[in-house]
Amino acid sequence: MTVPAGGVHLLLDPDKLDEQPGAVVVTDRWQLRRLLELEVPVRAVEAATLLLHLQIADLRTVSDLPFDARSLPRHTIDIRTSAAVRQEATKLPRPVLKALLDRGSLRERTTRAAHLLTDLAWPAERGYEVTAALRLAALGPALRLTVADTLPAGWLHQTLLAPDPVAVVAQEARTWWEHGSHDQLDHALRIATPELEELVRAGDITPPQTPVARSIPASLRQAVARRQGETSLTMLVETLNTTASSLEGWIGVANDWATIRRLLSQLPETIVAEWTDRAWFRWKQVDESWNPWLQKEYGRQLGRSPAQPVSVHQVALFLARRRGTSGQRIVLLVLDGLGIPQWQLLQQELHLSVIEERRLLAGLPTLTSISRQAIFAGKTPKDFAATAKTTTHEGKHWTEFWQAQGLRPDQIHYAKTLGGTSAEWEPPASGSRVAGYAVGAPDKLLHGAEVLGDRQLSAGIVQWAQAGYVTAAQTWCQTEGAELWITSDHGNLPTNATTFLAKNLTTQRVGHRVAFHSRETFRDQSSQPGLAWTPPGLGAAVETLGHPYFAPDRTAFTAASHTVAHGGLSIDEVIVPLVRVV
Repeated sequence: MTVPAGGVHLLLDPDKLDEQPGAVVVTDRWQLRRLLELEVPVRAVEAATLLLHLQIADLRTVSDLPFDARSLPRHTIDIRTSAAVRQEATKLPRPVLKALLDRGSLRERTTRAAHLLTDLAWPAERGYEVTAALRLAALGPALRLTVADTLPAGWLHQTLLAPDPVAVVAQEARTWWEHGSHDQLDHALRIATPELEELVRAGDITPPQTPVARSIPASLRQAVARRQGETSLTMLVETLNTTASSLEGWIGVANDWATIRRLLSQLPETIVAEWTDRAWFRWKQVDESWNPWLQKEYGRQLGRSPAQPVSVHQVALFLARRRGTSGQRIVLLVLDGLGIPQWQLLQQELHLSVIEERRLLAGLPTLTSISRQAIFAGKTPKDFAATAKTTTHEGKHWTEFWQAQGLRPDQIHYAKTLGGTSAEWEPPASGSRVAGYAVGAPDKLLHGAEVLGDRQLSAGIVQWAQAGYVTAAQTWCQTEGAELWITSDHGNLPTNATTFLAKNLTTQRVGHRVAFHSRETFRDQSSQPGLAWTPPGLGAAVETLGHPYFAPDRTAFTAASHTVAHGGLSIDEVIVPLVRVV
């Protein structure tokens, strides 16, 4: 409001809607009386302006003023609406308040105010209903009712009348995330994507437990996934079981821990910083329980029936029994070094539909020459002791196994490949009934993750997934009617560097979590922290490899920090996926 210079002026503002710098704020009649008697007579003859800002609830019109104040120049601020609206209007931005105080009917003034609040044409055009609802959600109920009265009947009108418009939009968003472009509000929700992203990031919309439809805008999918991850990370770290009494129980622990590791590697550092140390403390508790159980139970687990496989050396026989039942062609991808966290990433990135999913124990030590060879040979290392140090005999083992199952050599396919891109997928010959692929890309990525560790590995797995090798194999299997199975020979662990003395070693596997002594007595007398243990199933392979000595905790026999390694006994390295995908 602009006040002319000179004299005394009154500003009637019973609802306290205005602010006037330099004005004398008057909040009760006694203060007004004192000013009228002491200040007004003096100021009336002076050039300086005296503005009395009357914030007294029952002074609304000239007739409400004291008799000797009625002749003074005055200005009135009045929305000319209900008391509830006037009270809520005090919180409005100045331009919006000015629109409500302007000339015109209440409907006209409210329309102008709604336009200013939403930055949209008013009434909102079709497709902008959700955006308008969210931009008006902070208004009080009386103001929302007043705005709703300017609208035709419909979704926006009803939403503004609801006790909590954001809750209404949140429910609509969750339905949309499930149904995608088939949702009736799809267009309006797409336009409101920036507002929805803010609500998701602020936690005002609880994301669903399941992935959102692929037709939802990518930026919103990412915001939802990030929020899902934050919620899951907090819950899983606090509730992670750190012990179990059976393999099935430990598989549950491994799955939960894998999710924690995946989230720690995917979510922004600013979010995970407070949880990282806590998570790895919980891992240490797991490791302290897992290792004694593994040493006690591993041998017994190797002897369980392959009808329900629990070890990687049983995969081939398990598939042979399935093929004997169905007669279908089978393709097995052995993704070298792919742990459960990376399997989760792969499934998430490629939206793989899983028909059957299991977890298996890797061959020990968790080295490619031991565990991957066990997969293709269908045997434990003691039965391929002479070749336990190399993978060059995998194809021969694979062929021999399937010939023993009654197949001819021309019906058996084996390939060793990096599997970096879709162009590297080479389908088996048309006459083949079983095909096994040793895919090296994940192992290459994990051994290259020496700068950022798990974060670097996760980013690499996502890029590798996008490069299309697995998708190409999946597409071929769908076209040819073959069953596609995916497994891994071992997982991996982000490690810390340690110092290792090379004395009396037959070999030192740099970057791995196991080393081999030439003699058992040398190993058992080692002063280096570690575990001297010869796992069941290794047998005569120690004559080829040496006697294994395992790095403890998260250490690795290498000088590099942030190395993601394998060879050891952690739950991360030992429990691996076996899945059938569509």
